[in-house]
Amino acid sequence: YRLPMEGLWQHGNSFWWTLRQLFSQVEVLRGACEAQLSPALYSSLSPTTFHIAFVDLMFNECGLALAKKLGAPVVGFGFSLTSGPQEFTTLDTMPSYVPVLLSQLSDKMTFLQRTYNLVMKASSRLYMYFYTAKVDAYLRRLLGPGPSSRDLQAGLSGALINTDWALDYPRPYPPSFRNIGGLQIRADPGPIPNNIQHFIEGAGEHGVILFTMGFIFDPTAVPGEVVATLLTAFSRLPQRVIVKYDSAEVAATAPNNVLVVPWVPQQAVLAHPATRLFITHCGIHGVLEAIHHGVPMVGIPVFVDQSDVLTRIVDHGIGVGLEKGTGPEEIEAAVVLVRDTPSYRQRVQQLSRLMRLRRHSPLEDSVWLLEYVAETGGAPHLLLASRHLTLA
Repeated sequence: YRLPMEGLWQHGNSFWWTLRQLFSQVEVLRGACEAQLSPALYSSLSPTTFHIAFVDLMFNECGLALAKKLGAPVVGFGFSLTSGPQEFTTLDTMPSYVPVLLSQLSDKMTFLQRTYNLVMKASSRLYMYFYTAKVDAYLRRLLGPGPSSRDLQAGLSGALINTDWALDYPRPYPPSFRNIGGLQIRADPGPIPNNIQHFIEGAGEHGVILFTMGFIFDPTAVPGEVVATLLTAFSRLPQRVIVKYDSAEVAATAPNNVLVVPWVPQQAVLAHPATRLFITHCGIHGVLEAIHHGVPMVGIPVFVDQSDVLTRIVDHGIGVGLEKGTGPEEIEAAVVLVRDTPSYRQRVQQLSRLMRLRRHSPLEDSVWLLEYVAETGGAPHLLLASRHLTLA
């Protein structure tokens, strides 16, 4: 299986394009299910007693089925869980105030926006009915009679969700669901390589800007004119700009104030006092790292949940957004606006304080929940009765 990289770059922010891609990729799951539920794998695992299974929820019901067969209670892992794998868990997401994945809506919606959100919610649920029916056919063929994929989702003993209330919109959670966004943030962000450190130190009072766009920003997916446009915009800035992009050709021809490198220690650069701004594709990990270190942002979302993350960035007043095809003048203007308007940095520093005021760190919460579910045999006393709702 290969991600449709070109399509992701062109259409990745579209709910309907993404939904069409999901329909076309259902057959890919057959191989994953056959691998996870193979007799050989079960034979190798069954002699061991598992007290807990930690399972990624992204289209992984066969992983849930394996854990069920092994007798292990499951704690799931997922992103904001507003649609898709969430649909049949006990996490309610009312479309009146919880924006659906890829809706690009905030939690404060007009009547028309709530109607649109409801349509998207219904579309997502209909897709999940189609998808789970396909998965159930795989489960019956590989395992025989047993719980359906919807029952497996509803029976989760808990979930660790990759978001943080400092950024995300509040909503009710089951008692064993916990936000652990920022789990990867280290107390010590680590060293900066000598070449990047020297580049930062030479920036003087103007400081530096960090530009990273995740794994999709590579020469095989990004049109050359997009890279040229970005470099033109960066050349007009007094700041030095660190660009993560794996191209020796672009690195050799970059403007004097731009350093193009194939890898950046993102946390270390964001933590550096000379960093003025973060230009990001709005991946949740990088955004939470920027908030943690108090760095305002310019967002250029590429696909899936990134447009929703940008909505939250703008809504909280910690950055502005741009389209992927934006020209150099608009890019420069957005950078100047965020760089020179104190409220963006002030607001992101307020959110940084909220993140740091957590009673327990994301790592501590994660360990606690996993240990608690294991010690209580699946924490059945915390499971909501909504998992049993039927028409009968």
